[in-house]
Amino acid sequence: MPRKRNPENRGLPARWQLIHGAYYYQVLPGLEAQWDGKTKFRLGGTLPEAYKSWAARLEQAGNAETVGQLLDRYALEVVPMKSARQQLDQNRYAGRMRAVFGELLPTDIRPQLVYQFLERSPKKVAARRAIALLSHAFTETKVKKSFTDHDLRAKCATDAETFEQTRALLAHADICGRS
Repeated sequence: MPRKRNPENRGLPARWQLIHGAYYYQVLPGLEAQWDGKTKFRLGGTLPEAYKSWAARLEQAGNAETVGQLLDRYALEVVPMKSARQQLDQNRYAGRMRAVFGELLPTDIRPQLVYQFLERSPKKVAARRAIALLSHAFTETKVKKSFTDHDLRAKCATDAETFEQTRALLAHADICGRS
């Protein structure tokens, strides 16, 4: 069980810390080269500045346009850090997911598609592991555009300042969700 976060770090994204009035990101082992060779990268003195720096770093890493590209990026960044047996298994599962979902956009992945993949797969355990790999790939490559229609409606409702604006945003979300 991991240690509880310090009170000043609660509410911050994972691996972020507030140290001496500045926000830092604790770099994952093996990825220091992507963060100027540092194990703790200074994001900024204020929270908005830290988020801007974080977003700029994520954009530099490149966003995957398709699930196939996302899995390729996962294979380059995450799989090499695993044991030899896990690398073999992860590459096999990634190949299965690439064959099924490779041409889709990450935003097109819906729970119904994943359940259909599981139902049609003859090997249920391998299918569940492949689904876990896809979930981990989304998490590790920081895909932020994977959301449900419910998430879109909730976000629209909380962004509005007035009742009329809420109604307009929800109507727009309904139109976008149908297409």
